[in-house]
This record gives sequence, structure tokens and C-alpha cells, in this order.
Amino acid sequence: MKSLSWKVLLSVLTLAVAALACGMPDVTSLLNPLPSDNFSNSSSGWGTGTDSQSSVEYANDGLQMIVYQPYFVTWSTPSLESYENSHLEATVKNDSTDPEALFGIVCHEQGQTNSFYYVGVSPDGYYAFVKAAEGQDDVFIKDGTSSVITDSVASMRLGLDCGNGTLTLYVNGQQIDSISDSTYTSGVVGLFAASDVFAHASTRPEPLGRSVVQAMLAGLPVIATRAGAIPEVVGDAGRLTPAGDVDALAAALKMDVATRERLGREGRERALARFELNAMTRRLEQVWCDAAGL
Repeated sequence: MKSLSWKVLLSVLTLAVAALACGMPDVTSLLNPLPSDNFSNSSSGWGTGTDSQSSVEYANDGLQMIVYQPYFVTWSTPSLESYENSHLEATVKNDSTDPEALFGIVCHEQGQTNSFYYVGVSPDGYYAFVKAAEGQDDVFIKDGTSSVITDSVASMRLGLDCGNGTLTLYVNGQQIDSISDSTYTSGVVGLFAASDVFAHASTRPEPLGRSVVQAMLAGLPVIATRAGAIPEVVGDAGRLTPAGDVDALAAALKMDVATRERLGREGRERALARFELNAMTRRLEQVWCDAAGL
């Protein structure tokens, strides 16, 4: 994994219930309790919005997160309230077929900056405790795998003790692992998701779509809208959806591992054949020769 714009992985994630409750009641927590939300009310305060990189919206009885840009993490918070010594829980419905999807909980975020802890799991059993700091590469403090995670990939209850110097991860009530780090001792809480699938969600015609070519060269499976020359760029080496159709885009993001690998491989082959410098130079030379009658 790399420094985040965020990096991690996921297609479609629904955070069905986030019950965020205090771990060790004290005077501060009694006066300033963590929120509890089943996302039935779209005005309950979680940050939402949709752009070319990601979408966070109240949908399907949950807070639905979709990531369109590879190596990018989207996240949301219920408020800017700061908490310490807290226990957070979220029931997660994973609609992604990506075995490396990573999703989870953010804590001790330092006042609308990119400085915080985030702890997540993947359907393949992977988990990670990560520390983000403004202007620096993210630090993977500890990671590993657990069969407890793989046994409940479709829906699971994530829990995180976010204390003063200790973070502990739980899945379905079972402790997975724990780390010690005291860089951040209080802050904002939230939820996150991310993806290594590339989705180009343009609603306006584009003459080329350079980012699409870059994703294909990187071997990423590409999902794009039928806008401008994008279909000509992608061809059969990706999935195309109508521009502006969010449901179709979300459906296209769902694919099994074999399909992801095939589209990534075919996309790279197509990009190398059509858009690599030497290949483009030869084709341009041929155009000039044809025009000159040579």
C-alpha cells in the first residue's frame, strides 16, 4: 500500500448501522456521549456528497460509500466533536466482490486534517492499524490476517477501542489484535472505505480521458461512462455505463476476482498497443505516409 490520497480498496460498501458508544464512562463522556445512528434519517449529520472521486450518501438503509478513483479513500464523520477513551462499533454490509477491499473506523482525527488513526479489514481476512499524519506517508503500525474476518465477509460488526495510547480491533465481538501508540489521544471519529478499481464517472463528453489510459496502463479494471471518446479508449477491455446513471455504475463495480484480473490484464494490453509512445509514434507516421501517398 502507498501513501494515501488514501489507498485501500473497495467498490461498494454500505455502513448499515453505526452505533458509536462510550467505552469507559467518565464525567466527560457522560456530558459528551458518542453518537448512535441507524442512518434512517438523512439529516442526522454525517458528511455526504458525490464527485468524480467518490460518493457518500444515505441509501439502502445505510450510509453508502462508493469509491471511483483507485488508491483513494473516502470517509465521513457525524460531527467535529472530539472524543477520547471511546469504543466505536459499526455494522458493515460489504457489497464488493473485491477480496482486498478495506473498510473500517477512523478515530482521533485532529480537527479536519489528514492526521488520525484508521483501522480496517478486508474480505480476504487482512486487517491493518494505520496512522496518517498531515504531509507524510501513512504508517502501517501493524497488520495481519484472521479467519474471523473471512468467515463473515458479507456482513460484520466492527468494533474499535480507541483509548489513550491503545487501539484494539474487534470483529463480531471477538478481539482481533491490539497496538500501542500515543501520537493522538483524542479527536473526531468516523468511517471509511476505499478502492483499487478505477471508475471514470464523467457526465460530459471527453476527447480522450487520459486518466482512463493511465489506469489501464496500471493494470486496474476500468469502469467508465459512455461519454465522448471514452468508449473508443476502453473498447472491450472494461465496463461502460450510461453517463449519470449511479445505479448502473454501482452495479458495474461488482465483479468477481477472475473478472477483475481479466479486465486489468486486457486493459493494460490495449493501452500498451494503442497509447504507448512508440506505438503512437508508428501510427502517426503511418497517417503521414498515407496522407503523402508514400
